[in-house]
Amino acid sequence: AERDTEEGYREWAQQSNSFAAKWAAERVTSEIAQYFQLAIQESNQSALRDPLAEVLADASLTELNATPPKESNKAHQAARESFVQNEKRVNLENYLEGRLAAYGQAAKANPHAPKFASIFLTDSHGTQLAAAFDDSVDPRSIGNNLAHRVYFQGGPVDQPEYAAVPAS
Repeated sequence: AERDTEEGYREWAQQSNSFAAKWAAERVTSEIAQYFQLAIQESNQSALRDPLAEVLADASLTELNATPPKESNKAHQAARESFVQNEKRVNLENYLEGRLAAYGQAAKANPHAPKFASIFLTDSHGTQLAAAFDDSVDPRSIGNNLAHRVYFQGGPVDQPEYAAVPAS
């Protein structure tokens, strides 16, 4: 009887854990889908598309992506500094800060609304164009190529920096 009872508890625990795991997976999948839907909606807004197109077409970004991204490369550092200070890029970043603030207000009003710690944009090379953070983070990643990060190259771990930079 004791063995049957233990086996019954094991089965019950397994079924309970399986149900909890499936519920959690469905919940996470639903939330991720919501974030993807928001990203699609945001990308379709002309208020984002127009300034983004200006930044993507700007010579400072072209120069930045054309210089080898090594810490010791002074030309790359100068191109990055020029890009970081570019008025079009700053305008894009201001737009992102406004969107992050709007999402923050929505999250305060509705506990089920999506919550964001940051919003950022990159180009097809992986160069971070602009970012907004919900706290006072130093945006050192602006103008840096992030193609080696898992969220760009799809692998299970980050690659060595600049190893995954796509060819122009």
